[in-house]
Amino acid sequence: MENESHVPVTTTGKMGNAVLIAEDDCSAINETLSLLSLKGMRESIVEGIKTPLDECSKDLEW
Repeated sequence: MENESHVPVTTTGKMGNAVLIAEDDCSAINETLSLLSLKGMRESIVEGIKTPLDECSKDLEW
């Protein structure tokens, strides 16, 4: 069964509850946590979001 809606599924048991999420959602969460664990990354992302598109570089130097 495929979870195309990306809605978490909660299962309830005698020992507690568990939440089942789509594999790609889990991967996205792990990637976000990994990026935000890097010093200064959060601030860099916020700064980038605030930068108007016309001030962004068209050619990346990676």
